Amino acid sequence: ATRLKKDTDPQIRKEAAEALGEIPSETTYNILNEAYRHDKDPQVRLTAYQSMRKIQKVMTEELVKDRDNKGIDSRYILVGILILMAILTTLIFILPLIRKRGETG
Repeated sequence: ATRLKKDTDPQIRKEAAEALGEIPSETTYNILNEAYRHDKDPQVRLTAYQSMRKIQKVMTEELVKDRDNKGIDSRYILVGILILMAILTTLIFILPLIRKRGETG
């Protein structure tokens, strides 16, 4: 996570973003989200986004497994988390477009 945030080499940051995609957690997702929103290198941002999607996929798979193993309460929690992540991911794409329109309008 430190390399993604602080390394000056975009290739190292890209590799760090890819590696973090293998660690599905809310913390990892938030770190990747930060890189996606603020990193100056487009390849780092793309890799961060892809890793975020990978984490979402793993969490969806856990939701399906959890439904069979633990019952309804945890299923609702995971569905809520997935919906929130989807909304945040969508906003990440839309807000910069709205800002650009406001600046040029």
